Amino acid sequence: MAAKIFVNYRRDDAAGDARSVRDGLVAKFGSSNVFMDVDNLLAGQRFDEELARALGACDVLVCVIGPHWFELLKGRLASGERDYVREEIAEALRRRIVVIPARVGREGQMPALPRPDELPEDIRDLVLYQKHDVTHERFRRDITDLCEAITKVRRSKSVRSGSVARAMPWAWIGAIVAGTLAIGYVGAVKLGVPLPWQFLPSVSDNSAAVDASASEQKRIADLLAENAKREARAKSEAEAQQLSDLAAKTERDLQLRQKAHVEAESKSKTDEGAALRVTQVGQRFRDCNEGCPEMVAVPAGHFKDGGNSGARDVTIAQQFAVGVFPVTFDEWDACVAGGGCGGYRPSDQGWGRGRRPIINVSWNDAKTYIAWLSAKTGKNYRLLTEAEREYATRAGTGTTYSWGDDIGSGNANCNGCGSQWDNRQTAPVGSFKPNAFGLYDMHGNVWEWCEDRFDATTRVLIGGSWRSNAGLMRSGARIGGYPDERDNLFSFRIARSI
Repeated sequence: MAAKIFVNYRRDDAAGDARSVRDGLVAKFGSSNVFMDVDNLLAGQRFDEELARALGACDVLVCVIGPHWFELLKGRLASGERDYVREEIAEALRRRIVVIPARVGREGQMPALPRPDELPEDIRDLVLYQKHDVTHERFRRDITDLCEAITKVRRSKSVRSGSVARAMPWAWIGAIVAGTLAIGYVGAVKLGVPLPWQFLPSVSDNSAAVDASASEQKRIADLLAENAKREARAKSEAEAQQLSDLAAKTERDLQLRQKAHVEAESKSKTDEGAALRVTQVGQRFRDCNEGCPEMVAVPAGHFKDGGNSGARDVTIAQQFAVGVFPVTFDEWDACVAGGGCGGYRPSDQGWGRGRRPIINVSWNDAKTYIAWLSAKTGKNYRLLTEAEREYATRAGTGTTYSWGDDIGSGNANCNGCGSQWDNRQTAPVGSFKPNAFGLYDMHGNVWEWCEDRFDATTRVLIGGSWRSNAGLMRSGARIGGYPDERDNLFSFRIARSI
């Protein structure tokens, strides 16, 4: 059975990029030969046991390293929390599996690899392996290069491990066969036995025959080598075309969704008009009595963006309405009961439904809820833009968090926030104090999907989660996720123009 490729990554760091890398590897090596925990684990399986078993079947580990990888590692070390990502890398190094550190991100903003002395001893050798960069701007080319690197390193490892074992037996066998033929040839000549080939007694003539035979063998070998090159070239071109077609389809889908969003926005402004702008800032309201999330009007204003692209001044020109809380299980279940949301009932992980935030929903799932709620109320709902989400989170502040520069205790649900739910599960919405705009749970508890794209294939998530460290709880922190990616860290809240 063919050995597999193990994709090692941190969910709070680069889950979307890891999926992109996984998809590229699958296009080259096939889905059965690539292991990624979110795709291969089944309900009821023990996480640690199955990952150890999968790692044992792999000969290559691709360690996906995003912008927060080292920060999250240090957080795990400080808290004493078990770190499966570290354990997978350590086991791969112990087994002498090929390890490829794959940095992911935008060109010119790649995360720096830590020094060996900054890493725990069991994974210190990670940074001694040659890294490979996968940039958002040249994703297809970088993934193709990664696939070629894996193929070459596998071939090189196979040759090194098998060359001695192959060379010795065949050398002896060749010598025995040659000796036997030589003795038989001489004996046949002495006895006058006719040979199946013409006997040429001249030493020089015999050498010519040997040269001719060697020349024919070389010609055949050259033909076989050329044929193998043509087949390899054709296969490589076919795989490159497959990747190109996949990227083109993804881009077309994104363009269609973007066009639909622009048209919806235009219709929203036309339909709602000036009448809706009379909503008072800070006013809480619902657009229907049953199943509609509570919303609050947020004022126009400006802020200094603290996102991944660096600080810049951003202006929010018009007031808008935002969900006071993330969408809850009660509100999602009302959508399903009303014939919407594709009938999909996400798992609550056994933590409870009701007033807990909806989880295990993708960006696409959020869109089905928004479509149902818009049809139900006649209003044009949407997700928050990336800028709106950070502006609403800051609520007029310029500090690291909406309550100050220190994470403190009891302000949110995260890994190290001092709540009863920390690093265990979601908290019911509204369990902590609101910010100055009257919005709850803008930091921690669940990552929230935004309208914007993070890169060519992923969408923005902001807010941090119950598993996030303090660094990912910042007002300006964001990550990327695939539009169809479902996770117990992911949720959303609604918005609409007013």
